Parts: sequence; C-alpha cells; structure tokens
Amino acid sequence: MGSKKSAGEEITVYHNNDSNPNCDSPTNIILRISNEAGQWFLGIKDNFLFSDIGTGPEVRKFVIYDLNDSKKAFEDEYISLIKGDLEISNSIVEYWKVNERFNHINNCPESLRSDIEALDWKNGYSLLDKHSFNLKTFEHKSLSKFRCYISQ
Repeated sequence: MGSKKSAGEEITVYHNNDSNPNCDSPTNIILRISNEAGQWFLGIKDNFLFSDIGTGPEVRKFVIYDLNDSKKAFEDEYISLIKGDLEISNSIVEYWKVNERFNHINNCPESLRSDIEALDWKNGYSLLDKHSFNLKTFEHKSLSKFRCYISQ
C-alpha cells in the first residue's frame, strides 16, 4: 500500500499455487511494482496487469505489464474521461490521447469552440485521438477517430 507521504500504492502479484497455501511467499512473486508518484492498480486481464499513474483528473499515464515476462510491455498517456477510460475487448486496449500535432481550437467543432471562447479559456480544450494497443501482437496505432474535450 502507499505510504502516508505519497499517493498511490505498491503492487505485488503472486503466483497462484494450489499446492502451496502460503501464496504470498517471496518465492511466489511474479511482479512487484514500486509506487511511482501516484501509481494505482487498475486490474488484470489474461496475463497482463494494468496500472494508472497520476494524481489529477486530466492527462494520466497507464502502464501494461506482461506477467509472463514480469516486465513492462507498454505505456502511454491517456485522458481519463468519466466513462470509457481504457476499453478492453478481444485483446485490444482502446483509449483517448491528446493529439499534440493537431491540438488547435480550429480543429474542434464550431459549437465547442464557441463554448470555449465564451468561457475565455485559452488552453481549455484538447483534441483527442483514439488509440489502440494489441495485447497479442504488441502493435500500437492511432485509430484516426477524433473528438474535442473541454479540459481543466
């Protein structure tokens, strides 16, 4: 668990050994992850552990660890939306990421631009690009789907 001085938690994954009831023995450790400035356990899917790193609502980092190799398989930044943060289906992880290359207010729909201008937010928007990561092939790509997001 996280210390009182920092947010986040240390994460330890143990091998589930039916013949050894003491599964939290150091000899059964598959992976141990130290808390990196607000690291949180998100879950396990197949042989992959997912963690989230961050202490605020906006741009965060997620990390995927391969439990077969006991090492980091992939990491990227993502926008933590109210729902649909990381979607996992058929070994494909999908998420929204800020598109740095085209992150300009003119690439947002007119209705959102007027909302942003009315609020007088100079950096109050983000152009998001949907990305995917394949857990079987380790292929990462942009899906060329875009949306605008009013950010803090």
